[in-house]
Amino acid sequence: MAGGALVGPLIADLHAAGRLRVWSIVVTAFGDMVAPRGGVIALPALRALLEGVGVEPGALRAALSRLTSDGWLTRAVQGRSAVYALAPARAAEVAAAGPRFYGAHPPPAVLAVTEGEGAALALAGFGALRPGVWVGPATAVLPPGTLAVPLAGPQAAWAAARLSPPALGQGYAELRARAAEALPRAAGAGEHEAAVARLLLVHAWRRLVLRDRDLPPDLRPADWPGGPAREMVGSLYRALLPASEAWLDGCAGPDGPLPPADPAVWRRFA
Repeated sequence: MAGGALVGPLIADLHAAGRLRVWSIVVTAFGDMVAPRGGVIALPALRALLEGVGVEPGALRAALSRLTSDGWLTRAVQGRSAVYALAPARAAEVAAAGPRFYGAHPPPAVLAVTEGEGAALALAGFGALRPGVWVGPATAVLPPGTLAVPLAGPQAAWAAARLSPPALGQGYAELRARAAEALPRAAGAGEHEAAVARLLLVHAWRRLVLRDRDLPPDLRPADWPGGPAREMVGSLYRALLPASEAWLDGCAGPDGPLPPADPAVWRRFA
């Protein structure tokens, strides 16, 4: 397991959060690192990355089997190794979720009123204020029959009070502090350590964002720590990016080394 001052606290936090859901951190790895390089990676490279955060080979095999059965991944055998790929539908979902995780600022919010199923709104980053009334990003594609109106004035204050819970704010503040502590050491990290630290950082950030809703700053409490956390996470992510991408350059894909990353990777958190 990778250690050292950079990744040690992040690994400790990951395992202190409760029983590690290996399938979830595998999804993070595919979304953050594999998808921008064609979405396909050989098992040895994936194993090397996950071993860095303390995932045993047997636990990884079980998680990959589950993700394959659930339609998240596809598996093929090439030569002496298995290769795993994001299923096309899941790859589209990963691409659509990118702005929520890597955007510099949340998009403007709208109030959505619908009598239909709310699952599509929840998937798009909306939060329910009451039955049939949702708030979320104005950039989302809304289901047919949904009425959307800009959120401002008393409605905005009402929404902010319900969608910025203190426990979530504490999570943002704690992650910001850990990222700030790690930032000075990021420049000196080796390639594998940087890749492991990047995975841990994005996984912690992703878990917070998935519990949150995409609200602009004017719909947050004045001291809401989500914005500063996003800035600090972005700073650490960019500091880890060169070395972690260099490590990925040496990883195997379906037909040799992984292809170069999509240039959009370098604009994350910009």
